[in-house]
Amino acid sequence: MGDSRVIFRKGENGTSKVKFLTSIFHLRLARSAEGIHFKVEDHPALPLSGRYERWGMEDPRITYMEGEGRYCITYTAVSDLGAVSALLITRDFKEYERHGAVFPLENKDVAIFPNKIGGLYYACHRRCRLRLAHRISGLHLLLT
Repeated sequence: MGDSRVIFRKGENGTSKVKFLTSIFHLRLARSAEGIHFKVEDHPALPLSGRYERWGMEDPRITYMEGEGRYCITYTAVSDLGAVSALLITRDFKEYERHGAVFPLENKDVAIFPNKIGGLYYACHRRCRLRLAHRISGLHLLLT
């Protein structure tokens, strides 16, 4: 993994092993009435969870799904395993449904389109060799 925040040490057999990460990211809620001045919450919106979030959550992309009355938040979950795109769903930014990884490792920058096309939601993302279809909590996503 090419993360500049990673500090390595040499193992006994000469291989590099991760010693520690210089920073850990999490998601915080920031609110603004006019889009210029923001009030940032004092605490993370939710705790890190699972093997893919050991080093944090970063690069959130939020889409309001008007037909569903909820928000889809794609973000990059980061760990010693690599970076993976994951999904959260919320209606109020107080309670979140975690849906975990939605693409293979190192396929990042996912944004979900807010309207259905041909009855399905689509996502834009980095090029990936796989084509995946997901049905997540009532949303049918064709991820291509």
